[in-house]
Amino acid sequence: MIQSATDLAQRSGNTDRVSFRLGDSQALPFSENSFDAVINECAVGIPDDSQQVLNEMVRVVKPGGRVVIHESIWKKRITDMEKEDLSERYGTTPLELEEWKHMLIQAGAVDIVSEHEEWSKPERF
Repeated sequence: MIQSATDLAQRSGNTDRVSFRLGDSQALPFSENSFDAVINECAVGIPDDSQQVLNEMVRVVKPGGRVVIHESIWKKRITDMEKEDLSERYGTTPLELEEWKHMLIQAGAVDIVSEHEEWSKPERF
């Protein structure tokens, strides 16, 4: 993925604006308050500790910056056994919207906006 991203940056003439590094999402190799935005595309639920991934994202974003996650969400309540089965099958751990919200708040995020189903009407928590 790093090579693909680097190739795309070269083709689009953006090598002076971006860089790509391999790292552990549960222990990001960056100082606090390093970025204006931190984006995670469908990968918060993959590691063992999703809370730690969110903690790290909030840690490295500058005050007033943006943390963006695009993640799977359970749209209805299902049993823990069903969740475990589906998570194993698909290799990720979807959570209910309230669970994601709680984890983001626990990580220190503020002014949380969720966009689901009605894209034109973001939900604020």
